[in-house]
Amino acid sequence: QERLMPSIHRVRSLAAALGSPSDPKSLEGGRAISVQGALAFKDSFKKQTEHEFLVKDSLMVPFTLGVFLYQVRSWRLALLVAAGMAMCLAIALAALLLAVDRGVHLNMMTPAMMAATCVAMSVDYGLFILSRFQDERHSGVGVDLAISIALVEAGSVVALSGSILICCYLACLLFPGDMIFSLALGNLWILFLCVLASLTFTPCAISAFPEFFAKPSSEARASSARGAVMASPGSRAWFKLGVWLTRWPFPVVVPLVLYAFMSPVALALRQFRTSSDIRASIPAGGLMEEYLELQRSFPGASASPIFLHFGAVGADGVRSDRFFEEMCATVR
Repeated sequence: QERLMPSIHRVRSLAAALGSPSDPKSLEGGRAISVQGALAFKDSFKKQTEHEFLVKDSLMVPFTLGVFLYQVRSWRLALLVAAGMAMCLAIALAALLLAVDRGVHLNMMTPAMMAATCVAMSVDYGLFILSRFQDERHSGVGVDLAISIALVEAGSVVALSGSILICCYLACLLFPGDMIFSLALGNLWILFLCVLASLTFTPCAISAFPEFFAKPSSEARASSARGAVMASPGSRAWFKLGVWLTRWPFPVVVPLVLYAFMSPVALALRQFRTSSDIRASIPAGGLMEEYLELQRSFPGASASPIFLHFGAVGADGVRSDRFFEEMCATVR
């Protein structure tokens, strides 16, 4: 199939030229030409999926870093998280190239899923460690001691959380098929790197450049001068919510209310059925429209033919008279 892809690209260019209104050879009457078939669909699906993941991942990075910046209140530490994120992704993708050279088949969505996992885990683990580091710094603790406390208190949580996720992806490696195997392998590798970077690269960078990364803000210096601990944004609201939820009878009422809302959903799961409709896997856009037009214009068997393959076993080939007679007898 890979050898036929250049031919698909040439046919697609010809179809675009014939179906373009600006071309003098264009078809009249509002007609257009599109290339269909298994190989053409695979090529379009690959390109559109890669484009969608690239756009979504690019939009996700500023949003997640903005959430981190709001919580930690330090653009320097946000820059440190972004640097660790880029480092993990570069090492992970380079390792994937080595795996491909050694015969590992990777699904086309594996790099995109790895990028999304890297962004999510880097910011999540950064929030654990660096928010605790900031709390200790605002309390007047020195840089080295604040790093040690953050690693003891939050680093252990990061290591445990990452280990659990890695074990889950290790189990996914046992599934048959290259698609699940490659997705699990890529996510497992990027998770390991994110945990490793959070526990080594992040504290080492702060310790190496304390004047840059650990420089307190004017608000933190004023709070420290008064001998007060600067609370993180929204901590007062969370404290009030915790006080409210722990008062009797809310520890019993709140879970019962939640389960009451969940019961209809749980009953609806009894009607859950898997679907073979390929539209659930196609990105929205031109590819989906072409597929639906093909389904409307032709019968299902014509648009998606089913083949019955007869293979020759033994010395006789598929072109021998004996094989032909046996095949005809089987069909009759």
